[in-house]
Amino acid sequence: MDLKLAEAVLLTSHARLALITGEPMGLSLEHPLFKYTSSIIFEKDAGQGWSGPATQVANHPEGWCESLRASGVGDVALQGGGGIRVTRSDRQWVWQQTMDLVQPKPADGKIWAVRYREFELKNVGAPPEVTVEAASARLLEVLQGCESLARDAGEAGWAKFFGNALIELTRADSATPQACQLLPVRGYSAAAHRLLRACDLAWAFGGMGSWNDLYFDESSHARRYDHLTPQLKAALEGGILAAAKSEVSTG
Repeated sequence: MDLKLAEAVLLTSHARLALITGEPMGLSLEHPLFKYTSSIIFEKDAGQGWSGPATQVANHPEGWCESLRASGVGDVALQGGGGIRVTRSDRQWVWQQTMDLVQPKPADGKIWAVRYREFELKNVGAPPEVTVEAASARLLEVLQGCESLARDAGEAGWAKFFGNALIELTRADSATPQACQLLPVRGYSAAAHRLLRACDLAWAFGGMGSWNDLYFDESSHARRYDHLTPQLKAALEGGILAAAKSEVSTG
């Protein structure tokens, strides 16, 4: 999956576990996902949007989580599009991300300066509830369709790509806590780890050369492609949201 969304999943899942258990977040810029990140700043909007001033609350994930705890946030949730939603006293806010290139390019490859800013949400209804089981079943169905289309259309590379995600989604021995580095090693179920890992493997969207960049001359293949592609995107996004929001065990 793309870096922005992956980072939001990482922060959301670790913050959820910390807030629910009352323990430290245990997440730093040493995590492999931050290998290209030079800094990460968390700040509160002053009412003028990204172009306006803001108040910094933390410059590392642990400090951000502690600021949430101190402000009365008891849980967080992944928001569609890579945002992180929090609730205080029945009002909702969303932390949104921006990434700026560090110039001149640093020798260590840490090229991104990341900022999260909290904005208040207005007139927001409750997000749909989707279980890990339902999201997994839907993703399985769509991946099977995509694999079949790729095979029928002679796209062996894509058939293997979707086949690998199907293997991850369906085999129980892949469902160890280490199977997905975006979730904490404890707290989340094996099924949530398996679903998120499969979503990561099946993320086929991007620029040139990605699944959404394909074109099929054969009309029946083109129709199947046009039908399946938006379903694949929705199933992946739904699976990621379901895994990140799934029940956390405190035992």
